[in-house]
Amino acid sequence: VVGGATAASLCFGNAGYLFLTVSFVQILKAFTPVFVVVMLYATRVETPSPRVALSVGLISAATAIASAGEAHFNLTGVLIMCAAETCEATRLVLTQKLLTNLKFPAMEGLYYMAPICAGWMFGLAAVLEVPR
Repeated sequence: VVGGATAASLCFGNAGYLFLTVSFVQILKAFTPVFVVVMLYATRVETPSPRVALSVGLISAATAIASAGEAHFNLTGVLIMCAAETCEATRLVLTQKLLTNLKFPAMEGLYYMAPICAGWMFGLAAVLEVPR
């Protein structure tokens, strides 16, 4: 699941550039901590402190203000970036659980997850890119 979430995060994150400007994608990527905190809370891995909740609220407000002036807003691109951020948050939460519960060091976790991610990426590329 971690490899699939990593592959999906990379695919969706790159696909967002087809619909949105680079600057707007970077603004939306600044929203990642919000997705991570929500995912941590939803999966009951960690409950945010009031200070973290306030910080996440400020990030949300600042991202909304920065996004309000986007001249080339594209709903498809924003939805793709939301999918990328959700996959990234899922990957981070699952990786935290994996590294904590199984006592894996970070490099050993990458050693096991990288081939799975590559397999997902090659599979998706074979289905989506080769027919073209």
